[in-house]
Amino acid sequence: MKKRTFCILFILTYVLLFTFGCATRATQKPMYYWGDYSGSLYKIHKDPNKKNIAEHQVQLETIIKQSEERDLRVPPGVYGELGYIYALKNNSKEAVKLFEMEKQTYPESTIFIDNMIQQVQKREINE
Repeated sequence: MKKRTFCILFILTYVLLFTFGCATRATQKPMYYWGDYSGSLYKIHKDPNKKNIAEHQVQLETIIKQSEERDLRVPPGVYGELGYIYALKNNSKEAVKLFEMEKQTYPESTIFIDNMIQQVQKREINE
């Protein structure tokens, strides 16, 4: 009899945990908004032409805007990647601004981003 009671309690507990565990996950707010980042990035890697880079730039700007509108954190690397695109277009001021935003949002990227800022500033001096 004790074994049967234990089995029933175990199954009931399992069913309750499964039910409430799934319900909790369904209502959680996502951490980031990625938009069509992966599709856009794939196009650049497959065919890195000016049109695809411009489309990717628009996608990154959309991700930033939508993240702010949805009160979500901008995904890691998005500010930095957009800053890199601006640096390629010789817009150093905007590139550094975006790099600084990446550092502020993700402090663990400080060393890498500081190096990117130095490279942009060196290029600006040499031109």
